[in-house]
Amino acid sequence: MKATSEISNLSEAKLRLLQRYVGGVPLNSASKTSRFSCPESDLKGKEAHSPRLRELSLDDYPKVAALESQYGLGFKSFEQWSHIWLNNPVYHELKKKWTIGWVLEDDKKEIVGAHENIPLLYEFRGKRIIAAQGRGWVLEPRYRGYSLWLLMSFFEQQEAELCFDTTAGMEAAKADSELGALRVPAGTWDRDAFWITNYPRMLASWISRKMPERMSFMARPLAYSLAPALFLKDWSKNHALPAVRDGYSIEYSKGFDDRFDEFWNHLAKQNPNSLLAMRTRKILEWHFAYALLQNQLWILTMTRNDRLVAYAIFMKTQDVASGLNQATLVDFQTITDDPTLLLPIVSAALERCRSERVHLLENIGLSFDSSGINQAAPYQRQMPWWRYFYKTRDKELAESLKDPRVWSPSLYDGDASIL
Repeated sequence: MKATSEISNLSEAKLRLLQRYVGGVPLNSASKTSRFSCPESDLKGKEAHSPRLRELSLDDYPKVAALESQYGLGFKSFEQWSHIWLNNPVYHELKKKWTIGWVLEDDKKEIVGAHENIPLLYEFRGKRIIAAQGRGWVLEPRYRGYSLWLLMSFFEQQEAELCFDTTAGMEAAKADSELGALRVPAGTWDRDAFWITNYPRMLASWISRKMPERMSFMARPLAYSLAPALFLKDWSKNHALPAVRDGYSIEYSKGFDDRFDEFWNHLAKQNPNSLLAMRTRKILEWHFAYALLQNQLWILTMTRNDRLVAYAIFMKTQDVASGLNQATLVDFQTITDDPTLLLPIVSAALERCRSERVHLLENIGLSFDSSGINQAAPYQRQMPWWRYFYKTRDKELAESLKDPRVWSPSLYDGDASIL
């Protein structure tokens, strides 16, 4: 483990940037109202009261897990938390020459902040690229002004050629930009598209948020009275999705088999000029291990003549604030020249949503525009910030990544689909 780093070790430029943030920055959506404040003075004169930074180790699990659980990131057992690295084929290949993250400690050596670091493999123009995805960015409220220090460590690491933040909140998006990260130039990562699959439940949730709490008992009756009209409105817009074509079949897979290795080989050969996250069977099994174990994953495969030609992966989650169950499109890939094969797969997923009391189906980022999913979804939600950023220290790669055509981004790239 590297020696603990003091604030005084930072360059003047980084110190000035960090000083701006010590005035208080909300870190994540679970704790937007928590702010840390301190006098506007030179940070170098505050070292005795400032946290220290060091690398994260697996032995830090109890304190990091408690911090994540306390501030809205959920609780994970040690087996699930460490799975990100210990069962990660990429981490094994790097022979542990990988920093699994960073923590901030106070003067009593108590962990007051953390940021985890997941190694991933990409292929681009015949080369393999080691990439990093951040995860678990969390701090105690009085130290949140130092959040940028953790993010600096992530984006400036030497082990990764490419760093991603695929689920940036509003403040994280600002911090990413401050540190030189760029918006991914493909997809629309400030907009979501979705289908309502349970009108009464969705309307009840929406109405209850709009009316005073003393009148919340009226939300459900109003929802049931308005649901038929909303259903007819959607139906009249003719957003029906096409059925599966003759010669093709769609089915659900319980896991990943050898077909996915063959599929990946074809996909990579057909798209040498696309930046693609590796999707071998082994890596897919690691990536979605806990989602499969917890019965939160739908794997829809499309075959033709007994050959896998396309697949889509959906993840079921529950929104804590609203209690709504939702299915999110995580990834879609095809080795045909017809991206519209996604639409009949989405149609099959919508039917399953209705049968399993899932209230809505969403596509975040709309990165599959050529498939027609953008036009097919009856609803879209605009966000006030971009959620997908990247940064690379390789000048040649940086130049190539300016071209939107080399990108094929999806939620598979990020940590949101690794439970």
